[in-house]
Amino acid sequence: LLRLSRLVEPIIQQSRDDVCQFCLGRGSLRVETCFSVEEMNRQFIVEYPECKDDIEQVEWKMFWRKIQKYQTVCGPCLQKRAKEKYEGIIDDDRSSDDADSLGDLVTSELDSVQSTILSTWYSQARASLNG
Repeated sequence: LLRLSRLVEPIIQQSRDDVCQFCLGRGSLRVETCFSVEEMNRQFIVEYPECKDDIEQVEWKMFWRKIQKYQTVCGPCLQKRAKEKYEGIIDDDRSSDDADSLGDLVTSELDSVQSTILSTWYSQARASLNG
């Protein structure tokens, strides 16, 4: 999967828009794929079973371009999405209020600076709730 990711990384970066698709912001933009490399690989093998053991680079890239969709997101929108996702976790099960769930969420959605800010916010929020 790492090899497949490297093959399409330039295509992904070329797909970045000039503005965030959610708020039209222009700062700290990041392009995201709608389908993971793993999902794309599974679908590719279904459509091209002869390439199961050795994927042909040209066919893989053509398939990727045909199927993959992208979205460009700014840092604030990533934070908002992470917060909403975290709040959904809290709403689903308040009995399992552990810091690891936020840590997993933050590291998967945000870069290190944004992660630090959100982690600090979370720690302060927990401290204020605990009295």
